Amino acid sequence: MNSLDQSFSFFLPLEGQDMLQRFLYQHYKSNSFREAKAFSYNNTTPLSHYWKLGRMLFEQADSSPLALQPLLYFYGFVDLLKGTVLLYDPHYPSSSHVLAHGVSTRKRKKRSYCFLDDEVKIQKNGLFSHTASVMFHMKHVEGEKWSMGHLLLQIPELYELFTFIHNYPPLLTVEFHPEFFEIKSQQPIGQTERENVKEWISKKEMKAVLKEEGSSVLSYSSSLIENSAFKKTLLQDHENRYYLLPDVEKHTGLHELLIHYLLLYNLSMICRYETEWWGELITHQTTSDFSFIKAYLALVREKVPFLFQPYYTP
Repeated sequence: MNSLDQSFSFFLPLEGQDMLQRFLYQHYKSNSFREAKAFSYNNTTPLSHYWKLGRMLFEQADSSPLALQPLLYFYGFVDLLKGTVLLYDPHYPSSSHVLAHGVSTRKRKKRSYCFLDDEVKIQKNGLFSHTASVMFHMKHVEGEKWSMGHLLLQIPELYELFTFIHNYPPLLTVEFHPEFFEIKSQQPIGQTERENVKEWISKKEMKAVLKEEGSSVLSYSSSLIENSAFKKTLLQDHENRYYLLPDVEKHTGLHELLIHYLLLYNLSMICRYETEWWGELITHQTTSDFSFIKAYLALVREKVPFLFQPYYTP
């Protein structure tokens, strides 16, 4: 089994139609869908094909040149996502409104173009907004914009690049214990950071109380239930470690699956329509954009399966 097969191994028990149908029935039933049996029969085949095609595209991307990877990864990701959306919207696609990507980007890049400064804009309808709504109960305003740099910051495995290239302060690690959690840094935590963390935690409506304060650690008392809710708002790497950005206001609040959707969408558009810029970047590796894009695409093959796994395992 190669490393990519291993990353998707959680789906192996569901590759048989009978097991996938049983899984769907139990899922719909536990989520109080009235027609759980009918939905499970209707959606077994489409979900199976979405995942087969999605994994095939990931396999092709994994063995393809870097120049082609954004296209293959994006469309593979979209198929995996469409299959997962069926878990929460058994009627998908119920209309043509949810078939579009739901995101747009500036087609013509400026001469001084920098990938980290490039933006994507959320549209009213499409797969992005529909996914955000049915899977994460999030509503997005039409016209909302996100920069590539801001989105990449939400992926903790890539943060070291920001530290090395742009001299960003280190991530704050968050460690959980039965009745408390600790926020730690590799260097002394400044007063501004302390106040930002305090305000950010208060916005989460937690009952956490600062019980101990050191130069590089903040310890908060908190129940297991509160810890569980708090975890969902943090950055998480593929080894299940949790983090806060030093500037906590830079947290987007987007689930990381949505982050990858936006990043891969824009990279696929650049690959298709900004051929000269893309070719120059890949061939001559002229700017730090290359470092961020190469590191990101190398991470996708491991991180994306990790993010989908909770939806297909008990």
